[in-house]
Amino acid sequence: MTDLVTAMRDFNKDRKFSRKGPLCVALVVTQHARKMGLPLNPDTLLTKAGGQVLGLGKDAVQAVLNRHGITSVLAVFEADLHATVAWAQAQQRRWALTLSNAGSYLFEDRCDLARLDEVDWAAVQARDWRQCKEGKQAEFLLEHSFPWHLIERIGVLNRTIYQHVVNALPVNGHRPTVEIRPDWYY
Repeated sequence: MTDLVTAMRDFNKDRKFSRKGPLCVALVVTQHARKMGLPLNPDTLLTKAGGQVLGLGKDAVQAVLNRHGITSVLAVFEADLHATVAWAQAQQRRWALTLSNAGSYLFEDRCDLARLDEVDWAAVQARDWRQCKEGKQAEFLLEHSFPWHLIERIGVLNRTIYQHVVNALPVNGHRPTVEIRPDWYY
């Protein structure tokens, strides 16, 4: 068992596999493997538009996480949009704002800050989104990964999560402000 634990830790370290994105992909692909059997054909895992992993949208991922006992968002990261876009352009990394869920079969995206007014900001900020579900799911996407040093603030639901997040931050290096922000949760 120790060899397995060591191998898993090495895999995690080498491939940075502890973040939500890779973990969700692994959970969704595992779910597909259970349904489709092995070996998996990678072409069957693409959305109709040819992007992401089929079933990796927010609702599907939350359902998978719920089955593993993860029932709520633990922390929300905040970054400055203009600083992030400037960084992405300097690094020659693509970015986009979607007008709805990027994991859906059909969505529109924008990669021009002059078109920010096309995002339904009222829907994004809505606490009751029954009438604006698509607009509520607008996303900012950054190619490959989001750099930790651009995270400026972390909002958490309560004191318990606050303490966990503060304890998880690196002692040396970038430490974004952590705030208890129940108004960010619904």
